[in-house]
Amino acid sequence: MMPTYVLYSDIGILNSLKAFIIPAILGQGLKSQLYILVYYQFFKQVPKALIEAAKIDGAGHLKAFFKIALPSAAPAILVVFLFSIVWYWNEAYLTQLYVVGAFASTDSFNTLVVALKTFEDSYNSAASVANSQMININESIKMAATMLSILPLLLMYLVLQRNFVESIDRTGITGE
Repeated sequence: MMPTYVLYSDIGILNSLKAFIIPAILGQGLKSQLYILVYYQFFKQVPKALIEAAKIDGAGHLKAFFKIALPSAAPAILVVFLFSIVWYWNEAYLTQLYVVGAFASTDSFNTLVVALKTFEDSYNSAASVANSQMININESIKMAATMLSILPLLLMYLVLQRNFVESIDRTGITGE
């Protein structure tokens, strides 16, 4: 984490949205390995006869990839896209370190997870100052805020559910 923090500091993208967008696009860490596995499994299942037929018709490697393999890879791209969105939506540590900065006083780029934690901390401090009856109200407010923070992900999943299930089937990801 620290080398990446120093790199982002040196190139001047700390406390900006670029510090959050660049790792999401490039898929850093364990996430990138899973993305590669999903793509590998999918492209391994593309029939070689389609690629060979394209080459017989005069298409080169790049044209066969862009005209045949890539359009059929939409399910794998959807799976990787959804995984990436969910992982970066729930990211709190890197957001606090890179986007807000370790010692920054601004919180204009907080994600919902970081804002939810700040919200929870403000109510916990108010509950410790007030009597213990506020804790019950505090829990219900925290649960409502948590529901609001995951609502966009739920709506996105409901819209893309059929495509996502088909994508999981085609890429060969199993729960076993």
